[in-house]
Amino acid sequence: MLMPFAHSLLAILASALLFSAAAVRTQAQAGFRNISVSRLGFAAPGYFLFAPDAYDSLGFVDHSGIRTRRTYSGIISTLQDFGDSVLTHFLAVGSTTQFVRRNKNLVLTDTLTLSGGFPVDFHEGKMWTDSSYIILGHDDRTIDLSKSVKGGRIDAVVRGAVIQERTLSGALLFEWKSLDHIPVTDATEDIDLTQARIDYIHVNSINRDQNGDLIISCRHLDEIICVRRTDGDVLWRFGGKKSRGNEFTYTNDITPGFTGFSHQHT
Repeated sequence: MLMPFAHSLLAILASALLFSAAAVRTQAQAGFRNISVSRLGFAAPGYFLFAPDAYDSLGFVDHSGIRTRRTYSGIISTLQDFGDSVLTHFLAVGSTTQFVRRNKNLVLTDTLTLSGGFPVDFHEGKMWTDSSYIILGHDDRTIDLSKSVKGGRIDAVVRGAVIQERTLSGALLFEWKSLDHIPVTDATEDIDLTQARIDYIHVNSINRDQNGDLIISCRHLDEIICVRRTDGDVLWRFGGKKSRGNEFTYTNDITPGFTGFSHQHT
């Protein structure tokens, strides 16, 4: 993942640097990847932050392609910035999964988890305000699907999504569970509901609109949904041709044989 840090996006886009990274052996604390500059123009002064760098690290590269710093982090993903002084990312340490927060010096300052014992999902966890964060988790439930699904099991383990907004001090401000609002049978037709374990919704990103309501990408529904921040009600469902809950009409969609989108990743 490549992202700008502490410089404006326009300045980064104005630079004419293109990087290529050589392969690296996947072993703990391997050396830096070799980076070559394939094009160098009048690059804006600043730094790029690479993550992961050499499998287990965060690394800065300056505008001329020279590495200036490396910080060991463990195996990470979903790196995001908040303002110009905070980074968050998913971190797996053995069987422990969590998001963490780092300051502008890349020093780890907080661990971000869910209350209620829900496992953390690596797809989303980020600062929401200066004092709160949004985080995604797994809500696994054993459900009898034998009556609603042909060939469904009486003891299917269905993976739902749980979303929490929490303060850095530990208070729970908001919680939403997909299985309380969207039925398992709304999954698209290619999700096999006869399996012993079912990932029926697969949330992979969370944002918010100008009202503060949540905009949630649900890959296995082929839908983007809006959840009201005050009470958790689903305000609308926007999906593609295979969506079972789409509430919108497409116009001038000329892609042959399909309308809208499918299995989006964000």
